[in-house]
Amino acid sequence: KDVLQTLTACATSYSLAAVSNWSITLWDSLKYEILNVQEEDLAEDSLETLQAIATTLGKDLSSTNQTTHLARFLRPITDECKEQLREPQHKKAKPAGQILSSLAATSPIALFLVVKAIVPPLLTLYQDADSIASQKALLEVLVQICNAAVLLNELSGVTRPSADAEQPLTPFKDRLFELFSQVLMSSPSEEVTFRIVALKGLLRLCQVHNYLQSSEIGMIVQYLDEIVLTEDPNGREDVKNEAIQALVEISKSKHQLIMDITFPAFMANLPDHSVPDQNDYIVTLEGLARLSVEKAISDTLVRRLLSKLETVLQHDGQASYAQALFSTIEYVLDRPDLATDSNLSNYHENIVVAYVCRAALACVGSGPQALIEPHTLEILGRLAGRIIHALDEHKRQSVAVQTYTLFTPEGTSFNSVIYRQGLSEEHRRTMILSTWMLASVGQAVSSTSFYVP
Repeated sequence: KDVLQTLTACATSYSLAAVSNWSITLWDSLKYEILNVQEEDLAEDSLETLQAIATTLGKDLSSTNQTTHLARFLRPITDECKEQLREPQHKKAKPAGQILSSLAATSPIALFLVVKAIVPPLLTLYQDADSIASQKALLEVLVQICNAAVLLNELSGVTRPSADAEQPLTPFKDRLFELFSQVLMSSPSEEVTFRIVALKGLLRLCQVHNYLQSSEIGMIVQYLDEIVLTEDPNGREDVKNEAIQALVEISKSKHQLIMDITFPAFMANLPDHSVPDQNDYIVTLEGLARLSVEKAISDTLVRRLLSKLETVLQHDGQASYAQALFSTIEYVLDRPDLATDSNLSNYHENIVVAYVCRAALACVGSGPQALIEPHTLEILGRLAGRIIHALDEHKRQSVAVQTYTLFTPEGTSFNSVIYRQGLSEEHRRTMILSTWMLASVGQAVSSTSFYVP
């Protein structure tokens, strides 16, 4: 281990000529540690040494000429790895793929040279493979190479190749897109790991800089939506979970596509009212909640969920459905930066004031039955409390005044529960809301702010 670490340090500090003179010799020594994997630590350290050599040889290099130090170093490596990948189920095939992806990620020129040498024969091997296991192993290597292209996007200060070599994966775009899509959408549902590899491949294509057109990424988003919404809920959840996570990753750079394609599809899948003992909407709401990581998406999602909630209440939907919608909104708003959200005032008016008031009136017989359930009141109170806690002190003072009147207008049938006897059980439940509001205004609000009618 000490020797390998020393070699890595030498590779990063010695001159280009010195590293190049010994690069092939070092490869011949290190490849056995990686391909035969006797000890994981030694294999990883050997891989790091190879990466250090490739990084030094590729530093400030902008030419893809086959006579460069880097090209001469990579040639025997790609030849060896191609040979190992002819038997994709052999134990040496997986480390061969790791070698290729690790070296391809060291510089744009290294990526160009690895792609040119490896991708065409890989596609041929895949076409000729006689089993799904072999195809899966080869597909994994293609995904690893695509991942190397993604990692290069994150590197700063790297020398880019000439314009004609800017994106070495471009000649294979249509074939890779077709291959990954076909495996994901047409393979038998029981081939879970095979489909997941293809799904990750499509995600990597989306993440490669300036690689796919927006329309192509939109098609992938539709595939992922279909998986989330139509995969058998009684089967394994692996593919569905990976699809949701892929949508989350895509939303980080293409959030408009998520809002234009995924949101309408998911919202259309939510019923206007639920049937007892059926909770298919849970999967859809979970997917929407997980997609809310980006602020631009979360704001739109809250508005759409409130619209759906209004429809559910108008149709006198099941309390469990309303509870699920409130819980999803709470999850979306569970953000540390909520206090600085430009929509906080709208959340206060449209959620805290509007729904606390409606729930209070419902508890005295003037509103949807779904709002009088104790669990509904608990979730609504928790949601309102989260928003109230994020308000500034002045607004929390105004909330404190309404702690027991619950924003109900004068002249309505609602009266505060405090100091009153003989109220119905439903009426008394409104203390759940008052308790959450009281807990959320905080100690900074003076006790004189509280009004007990």
